[in-house]
Amino acid sequence: MYAISSFYILWSLSVYYINKVISIADFTLYFSTITAMSSTLGIITDLVAEYNKQLKNSADFKKLKFLSEQNDDKLLSGVSPFIVPTDIEINFSDVWFKYPGCDCYVLRNINIKISDREKLVIVGYNGSGKSTFIKLLCKFYRPSSGKITLNGKDIWEIPNEQYYRILGAVFQDFALLAFTISENITMSENDENISDVLEKSGLSEFIANLNDGEKTYISKKYSSKGIELSGGQGQKIALARALYKNAPVLILDEPTASLDVKAESELYENFMKTAFDKTAIFISHRLAASQIADHIAVFSNGKIVEYGTHKELIAKNGLYAEMFEKQRKPYI
Repeated sequence: MYAISSFYILWSLSVYYINKVISIADFTLYFSTITAMSSTLGIITDLVAEYNKQLKNSADFKKLKFLSEQNDDKLLSGVSPFIVPTDIEINFSDVWFKYPGCDCYVLRNINIKISDREKLVIVGYNGSGKSTFIKLLCKFYRPSSGKITLNGKDIWEIPNEQYYRILGAVFQDFALLAFTISENITMSENDENISDVLEKSGLSEFIANLNDGEKTYISKKYSSKGIELSGGQGQKIALARALYKNAPVLILDEPTASLDVKAESELYENFMKTAFDKTAIFISHRLAASQIADHIAVFSNGKIVEYGTHKELIAKNGLYAEMFEKQRKPYI
């Protein structure tokens, strides 16, 4: 629009100049003035649009804050008292799910029990429903039908504040803040007792080589001595954050996507040693963790098509065996 208006002004002034209505000096003055005004109006229009956008965002935030404060809202807060358990048993009972506005079910007839301290690996090709399964467990969505229970209690009857004490999750789209490494892990200024999680997440050697150690800032936004992290380093900090929370259930959605094979193997070995007393659920395209897991659930087209140990599924010679063989061949 700005280009069209500028062309029209230039053409009109050119006609006036050719017809000797204005001089070349007038032509230059008028064109410069009008162009400057148009540019200023364009900036004002952009600012008004940005302001309206901020108003809408603010209104949406206020709505969300209002909903989160409604303690009697079953969808958000639960309706009955709940004591955080020491032993965990999670059950998916005939769970079906489709996203709002969509007629196609993403998950269909999911039935699975996750026992206390069990290490479960979830595998499957893209679009098979793995991440949606985790989103339902985290109460990001409510099942279209069926029930998810924690120790026999529907998770939607458990207050969010208490339910989320049970879960420690690392997702693919985790966010790091422009603060120090320790603040990104603890989400506070308290950096006590983080040496253990630094070791478990494979960060100790990296941080030992930094001048400011865990006090090093991520990015240069607040410190000229800040550093830029690689994808793998950022992923390890996200993992350390989940470990620091010390929740009884750990959920890892593609936790090693940015790591090389050696780093991935070391991370799984360290993690299995340190998380022996926790229930852990892995989602992974790479099957390194599956060999040391208690059980493997294979998803395909929204269903659990295979379930068992690594040896059992290899012997079955089905989808899991096919996926494992495809990943194994390049290393032979």
